[in-house]
Amino acid sequence: MSREEGRFASEWVRRREERRRRLQALAAEARADLAAIIEVLTRQYGVRRVILFGSLRKGRFVEESDIDLAVEGLRRADFYEALGAVNRLSRWWVDLKPLEDLEPFFRERVLREGEQLFPRGEDTDAVDGNR
Repeated sequence: MSREEGRFASEWVRRREERRRRLQALAAEARADLAAIIEVLTRQYGVRRVILFGSLRKGRFVEESDIDLAVEGLRRADFYEALGAVNRLSRWWVDLKPLEDLEPFFRERVLREGEQLFPRGEDTDAVDGNR
């Protein structure tokens, strides 16, 4: 490798590492918003379960990402109000998906791969209270 190629390679590695650190910081900032979002969903809208899925869960969060949350127990009549309320709490779009409305295949995937944020420590296998 020539000296010039070595400089280019070093610069490429430096920039890649810088981007990785920047994206980790963005993901941490997005995760920090989750406590307030969960508080609103559970206290104001009676949500019984919140599951994080998507890019933030998988460690692939980038500048254009959103925060994907599956929720259980959100009344249909409250959906748009709750969506507006949680989107005022984060600089990223919060995409709410009622568990009860998901196609079975997608719901099973969310339950299997998602991170249950609320309530903590309970199983994620039962939907709609079927335990």
